[in-house]
Amino acid sequence: MSAEKLVKFLPAFFVDVIDPSVEYPAEMLPHRITLFPPLKQAYDPAYGVDLRKLVNPLTPFDVTVSGDDMFGDNLEIPVKRIEDSDELQELHAQLVVALGNLTHDATYRQPYAPHISVKEHSDIPDGQKIHIEGFTIVEKVSGAAWIVRDQMRLKGNG
Repeated sequence: MSAEKLVKFLPAFFVDVIDPSVEYPAEMLPHRITLFPPLKQAYDPAYGVDLRKLVNPLTPFDVTVSGDDMFGDNLEIPVKRIEDSDELQELHAQLVVALGNLTHDATYRQPYAPHISVKEHSDIPDGQKIHIEGFTIVEKVSGAAWIVRDQMRLKGNG
């Protein structure tokens, strides 16, 4: 009997351009601000309907990169911190409303600590402003690459 393949999806704002036609091995997923922890199931397009109702009214906004840090249980994951932003917290809160009842590790949900997941060395400078107009949903089946499943815009942009 073969092992069941695990599926997960992730809502994130990609700092680097993400091409919907490309499959991304885990180690090649572009720099991103995770907006909600990975969800341990397949992405259902019906989630997009609910998400759009909640996030579409939000206005695009800027966040500021504020320094290097290490995250993870053993502080082994390099990240760039993001200055606290009411708008980013509100976007996260709306994702909690839409997705909070789905299977995920809630210990990584609150308090929300915005950061950019980066490779070991990153050329994202401290003080850089990042304009957030929406976000992307990527999905991965264990053993396979990440694929783009949906993209959402803020403030009536689709």
